[in-house]
Amino acid sequence: MIKWLSKKINVVNLPLIFLLALALGVISSTLLSWPGLKILLFLPLPIAIISLSFSLLRKNPLPLLLVVVFFGGTMLPIVYKTIYIRPVVPGCGIYTLQSVKPIGRSFLELGLKSEQGNLAVKTKSDKQFELSDDLKVCFSQEQVKVAGEYKSYYLSRYQTEQLVETDEIKFVSSHKSVRKSFAILTDKINSVFLVLMPGNAGQLAKGLLFGDPEFSDTFSSQIKKSGLTHIVAVSGYNVSIILVVMFGLLRKYTGKRAAFWLSIGGLIGFCLLSGGSSSVVRAAIMGLCAIIGKMAGRKSQGLNLLTLAGVLMLLYNPFLIYDIGFQLSFVATTGIFFSEKVIGLIQIPRFETLIKILAETICAQIFCFGIILYHFGTVTLIGLFSNIFILPLVPLAMLLVAILLVIGLANIELALLCNIFLGLPVLYIKKVIEIFSLPTVGVFSLTGFGLGGLLVYYLLVVMVVFYITMKYDQKQQKQV
Repeated sequence: MIKWLSKKINVVNLPLIFLLALALGVISSTLLSWPGLKILLFLPLPIAIISLSFSLLRKNPLPLLLVVVFFGGTMLPIVYKTIYIRPVVPGCGIYTLQSVKPIGRSFLELGLKSEQGNLAVKTKSDKQFELSDDLKVCFSQEQVKVAGEYKSYYLSRYQTEQLVETDEIKFVSSHKSVRKSFAILTDKINSVFLVLMPGNAGQLAKGLLFGDPEFSDTFSSQIKKSGLTHIVAVSGYNVSIILVVMFGLLRKYTGKRAAFWLSIGGLIGFCLLSGGSSSVVRAAIMGLCAIIGKMAGRKSQGLNLLTLAGVLMLLYNPFLIYDIGFQLSFVATTGIFFSEKVIGLIQIPRFETLIKILAETICAQIFCFGIILYHFGTVTLIGLFSNIFILPLVPLAMLLVAILLVIGLANIELALLCNIFLGLPVLYIKKVIEIFSLPTVGVFSLTGFGLGGLLVYYLLVVMVVFYITMKYDQKQQKQV
């Protein structure tokens, strides 16, 4: 075990450790800004000295490189704040609407941008604005709220540390933009789903393709209890299906080069339609790099693509590290990549598909449990079983829903007729969600999990990962 581990350390996966060092640097810069944690300023110094000594003695540049990345990650948020984030100035100003997020049924959270800086505004939901509209916003110093414990959230989403609560918002002018065009198309798509499948079934169909469904409170609770929330959270699964289908079909009829550019266009369009969440952007970057690799005739490594996506996203906005969607997307994808070793150890003829589904589901959820417990204090274990009845059907359901949507955009009457057959997979998935949402079954709660629990949990996960990887390597050596 020790000999194998020492070899693994010498051939450590540099890209993944590089991303981890960058992420820890960003986190450390935030910790240093908290009262009472100034002592942490002295901690990097002995780490740097030890790493430099190790590099010189072992003639290994890796520790020194990681220290440089760590300090770069520590400085990155400071530079980012200096360039992009400006203090909120009370008064009236003209801002361009960048995003709209409902908060319950009574309020909206608006993301606004101007030459004076960005603004996050909480206002009543009776206002109707469109993306790229110019708005006149007026507020006083008393209406400016310090984000407090949600500061990292506002930094990651709106690039500001403060929230303004005001209803003094007036429309000034409207502008054409690509985002606005896609927002109009999104509204049209929503109306098609509303006609074809009213209620939660239509939102489920929309969620399978584009994510961001608006379920009723009851069904929203049911899908969380069943452990199937991920099927309506757009991720690499959706993007990979789109890319494989698009690139594969287009390549046959348009040629490799045309298929490449059309796939990229489709990928960008999908990102805009689905709202551009962290998981979508991550999957889109990985998909784009994978296509480029195919064009160049080179095989892509999943973990390297994941690392590249993470580094690019953190360089664009280092505070994305605090976005829960960003965290879950990356650890779940890492878990899916790791499941390949678990599948390699468990080889039972005639059950390959079942083993693959179970391994990917269990590994992804185990990798996510720590973060979910840290943020929410509750995890749902029944998802380990409900996914068996859902995942094999998801690609077919997505394909049929996409066909139904295209027909609906062209002729709603014909789509209503086709919906009798094409909508059956969605109704099946809805019924499975309802069956597996039994009260308190498989729900595990742990109060006071905290940062200490998070560190201990992932230390145990890393130990299990090393052990399984060792067994997998030994089995591969015996086969050779």
